Amino acid sequence: MWNRGWRELAWDQLDQKWDMIIIGGGITGAGIFRLASQLGLKVLLIEKHDFAYGTSSKSSKLVHGGLRYLKNYQFKVTYESVQERQRLLKIDPNLVLPLVFVLPVYKYYDIPTWKFELALAIYDFFGRKRAHGKFANQDIEKCCPQLNKTDLTDVLFYHDAVVDDARLVLCTLRKGVENGGLVINYAYVQKLISNRKGKVIGVLINDQESLGKNRYKEIFGSVIINATGPWSDDLRKHFTNQKIIRKLRGSHLIFPKNKLPIEQAYLLNHPSDGRSIFAIPWENTTIIGTTDLDHPEEYERLKPEPFITIEEVDYLLTGINTVFPQIKLSEKDILSTFSGLRPIVNSGSVDPSKASRAHKIIAEHGFYTIAGGKLTTYLRMAEDLVKRVSHEVSLPHKAKKQICTEKPTYQLPSKLNISKDEIMRLSGRLGNDLQAFLSHSKPEEFSKIDNTNTTWAELRWSALEEGILHLDDLLLRRTHIGLLCENGAKKYQKRIQTIIQAELGWDNFKWKEEWKKYIMLWNQCYYLPS
Repeated sequence: MWNRGWRELAWDQLDQKWDMIIIGGGITGAGIFRLASQLGLKVLLIEKHDFAYGTSSKSSKLVHGGLRYLKNYQFKVTYESVQERQRLLKIDPNLVLPLVFVLPVYKYYDIPTWKFELALAIYDFFGRKRAHGKFANQDIEKCCPQLNKTDLTDVLFYHDAVVDDARLVLCTLRKGVENGGLVINYAYVQKLISNRKGKVIGVLINDQESLGKNRYKEIFGSVIINATGPWSDDLRKHFTNQKIIRKLRGSHLIFPKNKLPIEQAYLLNHPSDGRSIFAIPWENTTIIGTTDLDHPEEYERLKPEPFITIEEVDYLLTGINTVFPQIKLSEKDILSTFSGLRPIVNSGSVDPSKASRAHKIIAEHGFYTIAGGKLTTYLRMAEDLVKRVSHEVSLPHKAKKQICTEKPTYQLPSKLNISKDEIMRLSGRLGNDLQAFLSHSKPEEFSKIDNTNTTWAELRWSALEEGILHLDDLLLRRTHIGLLCENGAKKYQKRIQTIIQAELGWDNFKWKEEWKKYIMLWNQCYYLPS
């Protein structure tokens, strides 16, 4: 779909009047893009960096109701989130996967077991399905052998879901393109264009990939959408200096599965402050997260992307080692780290953990900002936004009821021997590209990369067909081998180079520059702080 040369073709198609221009290529913008194109609108999405570059590739990988929101009496947010979790499980069953959570309750918790059980009952009521319970004492050792049994009073369980967040963005964008929409990455909105009455009617964009040519283009649309998440206020500076976004940093540690071998997720209360943290199995690793801290502006100037601090590393290690003391995790066991910014609508709450995850739409001079929200509720956010701007555009079609993703139709080439489970996994990641992928791929490249679920065939396909402009696009977002392999997959440098140069035509100089920039980024923002 986005093979070599696609971006030049996209740039040449920008010169037309659009019904809707969306700024921001994360899950919020992607959801609006897909829905608007499905409704028959002529829609364009512009992303300053890579698709899913920001929060949407650095989430906690959960599609969840947010059990902790009930503690803060955010019943509406929890209800909407649980409902949306159920919808995503239904419409994307091969990408959004059910996940069992274990919830141990200790004497030092400030919440007794009965309150947790009440919260889980409300949680299930919102989801219209009973999916929680309590382990019998004789079953605790069997299901949770590594768990600290000292002062343990009960062990509960409930259900949520897990997702590959960056792939969800890509699949959502792909659906929008199939519906007739246009996307372009690495295009920076230099300024907003207003008419004489002050209404925003277009944008001036700068091609970030023009290699010193300073290529600009003015683009006009009936309605302009700001879906830039944590950076929403940057565009709003055209009208006001009043900020609505509170940037909260959530940092995570990734461990090899053999260091913390869990088959189900765990929700834990940190011993120092009672905050919820979790351990989840993801892509044959274990993720520990998350923190909840204000992200100062000076941090954004310090490094190119959000990064974990040594205090956060210590905090997460303390939390996990309290509950799994026999494993004795330390810094040397950490495979990689990642940190994302949550775009919280500023409500004046002092405690970051009590800030609401509700979304809000702000209209200013015909410019619509959608702020707040979370990955789980991206479809509802898209629906609310399109409904809000419907008076600005004529909708050719009515919204269709979303149905389950169709089971993939494919003919397995005789040269390939792939299990049904693997086909289901690939279909969730590739959608309608599955058949083309199978036909193109070489049998010998269906081996897994290191201990990950990702195959070399997927890496090659991403390089060929998924809009790769820089190495971090491929290793951190289309695939995640930069997070899942030791030292950012450094030991596979030569093989990656061979694939990249064959599919993207990079010469040796381009490759060396990209590898140097990638390793520098990985050391700064995806590993332990120096």
